[in-house]
Amino acid sequence: MDQRFQRIDLSFQSAQESKLAQSIVDSLAFPEMQSRYQAITDHHSRTFEWMFSDTDSQYHKWLHAQSSIFWVCGEAGSGKSTLMRYLRGEFESRALLETWAGDRQLMLAAHYFWIPGSPLQKSLEGMLRTLLHQLLKDQSDLLPTACPARWAQTQGSAHMINEPWIYAELVDAVANLGTRGDLAICFFIDGLDECEERSHPKLNQLLRRLSNLPHVKICMSSRPWTAFKREFEGNTETILLHELNLRDIFEYDFRDGISAYSFVPPSLEASPTKILIYTTVLKAQGVFLWASIVMDGICTRLVHQSATEVLPYLDDFPPDLETHFERQIFSRIDATYR
Repeated sequence: MDQRFQRIDLSFQSAQESKLAQSIVDSLAFPEMQSRYQAITDHHSRTFEWMFSDTDSQYHKWLHAQSSIFWVCGEAGSGKSTLMRYLRGEFESRALLETWAGDRQLMLAAHYFWIPGSPLQKSLEGMLRTLLHQLLKDQSDLLPTACPARWAQTQGSAHMINEPWIYAELVDAVANLGTRGDLAICFFIDGLDECEERSHPKLNQLLRRLSNLPHVKICMSSRPWTAFKREFEGNTETILLHELNLRDIFEYDFRDGISAYSFVPPSLEASPTKILIYTTVLKAQGVFLWASIVMDGICTRLVHQSATEVLPYLDDFPPDLETHFERQIFSRIDATYR
């Protein structure tokens, strides 16, 4: 009889601890945690296939190799966030990472910085809370390993569950998981340049620390800013996205866009049309957003003009988006006030 009550007591204690651990994990969450991810445009069905189609590609090799950091470097508007969302969710990424993980349990977590967002969406604290929440939400039994001090404190005082998280504790929690011999962790971190700028040196330092953990990989993206080039250029696996996605821009913006308007034969045999399309792709310099804006203008004009007549519009369009938007704003100002 005593043994039966003892088992019941242990079972109750285990249930209470599980509930307590889950409450602590839940305290990592914040309302906007998934909003940036949800706002990112999904990839077109024919884009980014080159990341996996070539087994000799840098990304393909990195997935199952021991090297720790893979840097997707690209100009603004080149599709970095869309690519990062694709890579995080792609089955083949996980399959190849399983090879790297071997007998260890593979865990994936992602964060998408967002400079126009809330303070937590563009801070290191927000990144760490997001990553930890994803790692622990379905495995709260790892909490005592990740946060031993907080776990011990909550045993004697339930109100400690709601104690604010501090940066050092969050860093240590991720590091504690990264040093476990039975886990292999891959982080996908998008938009380093959208982390608050004053934190860039601290961010670089943190990424280096995490990447040096024995069973941690980091796939990250950013614009080619000096702060990141100085830290990662030449010593990490790197792709320059704006130099690799010309075919993707053609597939996304023109194969569908032009044929949808039925202005150009699908064979694209007309020479002026070929010139128009390929000139646009080349002038985009790997920037999806630039190509999309230009394509909208081209399609509008092709309703009443030939491809040859539309070429001057393309020639006159600014080579960079900043100049284009400046023109747009300036054109809306009354001439009296210019």
